[in-house]
Amino acid sequence: MKKKKRLVFILVPIVLLVAIISIFSLTRGNIGNKKPKELVKEYMEKYKKLDESIVKEINYPFSDKLSNIQKERYEGIIKFKYEQIDYSIIDDEETSINENDAVISVMINSIDINAAYEKASTYIENHKDEFKSVEDEIEYKLDTISKYSLKEDYRISFKLYKKDGEWKLADLSKADVNKIKGLY
Repeated sequence: MKKKKRLVFILVPIVLLVAIISIFSLTRGNIGNKKPKELVKEYMEKYKKLDESIVKEINYPFSDKLSNIQKERYEGIIKFKYEQIDYSIIDDEETSINENDAVISVMINSIDINAAYEKASTYIENHKDEFKSVEDEIEYKLDTISKYSLKEDYRISFKLYKKDGEWKLADLSKADVNKIKGLY
């Protein structure tokens, strides 16, 4: 009976150690070795989930001089608009994955903030008598942007490359980033 207890006492830790090593080796191969489509999805989800790296890049792109309160309001509006972005990966002839490079096509549907700003600016230009100050004009623009819900569809091709055996996302053009942000 003592031999069986000793054998169990020795085998259980060995079996557990083998199981832990097996699990680690299976999951280790997936860490940092994401597929191109996974990287693109991860990038787009940063907008929808308001990732810190995306939020810190929010700045008012128009020529108006905003107060700190207006900047905070604009940031809140943009965060809400980012959460409304829809996207889908397109599998067609433009999407390709080779050994060392890939192109992943994505259809992005984002709120057209630029159109909202232009609409507000045109209204202000045609109704100058309604606005007593630049502050009133800026508030009207922010109100218009916050209420605007029309979306625009854009197709973006994400380029990826392999470096040291891992897929990397190439930098997007400023135009493509602006399409995602609704500033195109």
